[in-house]
Amino acid sequence: MLGVSSLASTPQLQMDEVLVQFFLELIKKNGGAHGHARVLTLFLDDLHWADAASMDFLSYFLMHLHDKPILILGTYCTEEINESHPLRQLLRTGASQTPLQSIALPRLTPTDVAKLLKKMPFALHHRESLGGKLYRETAGNPLFLIATLQHLFEEGILRVENESWVTDTEDDSPLSNELKIPPTIKELIVSRLARLGEKEDKLLRLASVLGREIVPPLLGQAGENSEEECWIALSQLTEAGFIVEDQGHYAFSHDKIREVVYEEIAPARRQFLHQRVVWALEQRYADRLEEWTGLLAQHAFRAGVWRLEKGCRLCLASSAESRERISSP
Repeated sequence: MLGVSSLASTPQLQMDEVLVQFFLELIKKNGGAHGHARVLTLFLDDLHWADAASMDFLSYFLMHLHDKPILILGTYCTEEINESHPLRQLLRTGASQTPLQSIALPRLTPTDVAKLLKKMPFALHHRESLGGKLYRETAGNPLFLIATLQHLFEEGILRVENESWVTDTEDDSPLSNELKIPPTIKELIVSRLARLGEKEDKLLRLASVLGREIVPPLLGQAGENSEEECWIALSQLTEAGFIVEDQGHYAFSHDKIREVVYEEIAPARRQFLHQRVVWALEQRYADRLEEWTGLLAQHAFRAGVWRLEKGCRLCLASSAESRERISSP
């Protein structure tokens, strides 16, 4: 029986204290020869699924780990934890209790994907083209990559024969076509959408109408949001992994995400949002509208406000602009 020096008043804290004492006792017994303690390592996987009680215990545990030979390794998906998630609170306050270090794993590069495929039992004549296609479709996202391969098996495009992965065609033509979004990926994206706040959700859907590249001033004007509201929402969407930011330029983190978000908009609402984009383009760039003729024509058509006279004018302006670019040195 472990001796608990001072049990807390509530049952939950009593259980936390018992677990803490158990691990501290385990650290003592883990001591090596000549009094040199060996490091005890705990691995906690998928912390984004942990509930508040688990996070409370982990926070309580960290308070007792000063100068103790213990290493805690935890993994979590940044896209799966929003600002209200208990893990966020732990990451913000835990550093004051014990040293914490976050290591962000980068996405796979084309070379990484190629190396991964070499370690898999593919019996394909065009393995390199498959690797390039998978990278383009998944942008190096490991979760998307595995889900896409699984989807190829489920669709019968890939199958196992003699312990090798094969396809029916020599040129891998089914793999050269555009891959559909695997249901598991779509379900994951939709579930993440459901956790967004109302303002962030509306702005993200409007952004999907704009396209992969996001122009914050245009987005704010089309959504009738103040500049501050727009920047705050973009910051939160970036934190949630829907959007990436690079030196003030915003874009969807993956084309598949934008595609799913766009498809989730009801057709009538989608048409209305395209109308809002047309209005915002005409208002914001009224003095240099010729620079935006291509985009304006695209949104006008999808908004259902395409008129022959206006369409011809936009197409002529767009063609003239293209010819000018080609003729320029």
